[in-house]
Amino acid sequence: MQYLPLIKADLQLLKASEKEIIDKVIDYMSDWSQNLFSQYVNNDMPLKASKNGEVIGYELVFYRELPYSLKLY
Repeated sequence: MQYLPLIKADLQLLKASEKEIIDKVIDYMSDWSQNLFSQYVNNDMPLKASKNGEVIGYELVFYRELPYSLKLY
Protein backbone atom coordinates (compact mmCIF):
# COMPACT_ATOMS: atom_id res chain seq x y z
CA MET A 1 0.00 0.00 0.00
CA GLN A 2 1.24 3.47 -0.77
CA TYR A 3 0.13 6.71 0.87
CA LEU A 4 0.28 9.83 -1.25
CA PRO A 5 -0.08 13.43 -0.08
CA LEU A 6 -3.03 15.49 -1.25
CA ILE A 7 -0.85 18.61 -1.41
CA LYS A 8 2.71 18.82 -2.70
CA ALA A 9 5.12 19.67 0.13
CA ASP A 10 7.19 22.85 -0.03
CA LEU A 11 10.63 21.38 0.69
CA GLN A 12 12.23 24.84 0.63
CA LEU A 13 11.01 25.23 4.21
CA LEU A 14 13.25 22.37 5.38
CA LYS A 15 16.95 22.31 6.07
CA ALA A 16 18.91 19.56 4.32
CA SER A 17 19.52 17.88 7.70
CA GLU A 18 15.77 17.86 8.44
CA LYS A 19 14.97 16.32 5.06
CA GLU A 20 17.63 13.66 5.70
CA ILE A 21 15.94 12.68 8.97
CA ILE A 22 12.53 12.49 7.28
CA ASP A 23 13.98 10.30 4.54
CA LYS A 24 15.52 7.96 7.15
CA VAL A 25 12.19 7.64 8.97
CA ILE A 26 10.36 6.92 5.71
CA ASP A 27 12.94 4.28 4.81
CA TYR A 28 12.70 2.70 8.29
CA MET A 29 8.89 2.54 8.33
CA SER A 30 8.14 2.11 4.64
CA ASP A 31 7.27 -1.58 4.88
CA TRP A 32 5.12 -1.28 8.01
CA SER A 33 1.44 -2.09 7.79
CA GLN A 34 -1.10 0.62 8.59
CA ASN A 35 -2.00 -1.26 11.77
CA LEU A 36 1.61 -1.46 12.99
CA PHE A 37 2.21 2.20 12.17
CA SER A 38 -0.98 3.21 13.98
CA GLN A 39 0.02 1.23 17.09
CA TYR A 40 3.47 2.82 17.06
CA VAL A 41 2.11 6.37 16.73
CA ASN A 42 -0.58 5.89 19.36
CA ASN A 43 1.97 4.68 21.93
CA ASP A 44 4.20 7.75 21.53
CA MET A 45 4.25 9.77 24.78
CA PRO A 46 3.47 13.23 23.30
CA LEU A 47 0.29 11.86 21.72
CA LYS A 48 -0.68 9.95 24.87
CA ALA A 49 -0.13 13.08 27.00
CA SER A 50 -2.38 15.23 24.79
CA LYS A 51 -6.15 15.30 24.66
CA ASN A 52 -7.90 14.31 21.45
CA GLY A 53 -7.89 17.22 19.01
CA GLU A 54 -5.47 19.24 21.14
CA VAL A 55 -2.26 20.69 19.69
CA ILE A 56 0.66 18.54 20.86
CA GLY A 57 3.13 20.67 22.80
CA TYR A 58 6.61 20.80 21.28
CA GLU A 59 8.28 20.44 24.68
CA LEU A 60 6.80 16.94 25.05
CA VAL A 61 9.37 15.62 22.56
CA PHE A 62 12.01 15.98 25.27
CA TYR A 63 10.26 13.32 27.37
CA ARG A 64 10.30 10.63 24.71
CA GLU A 65 12.11 7.35 25.24
CA LEU A 66 13.35 4.63 22.92
CA PRO A 67 12.22 3.68 20.33
CA TYR A 68 10.61 7.10 19.79
CA SER A 69 13.73 9.12 20.44
CA LEU A 70 17.21 8.34 19.23
CA LYS A 71 18.69 11.10 21.37
CA LEU A 72 18.55 11.04 25.15
CA TYR A 73 18.13 14.41 26.89
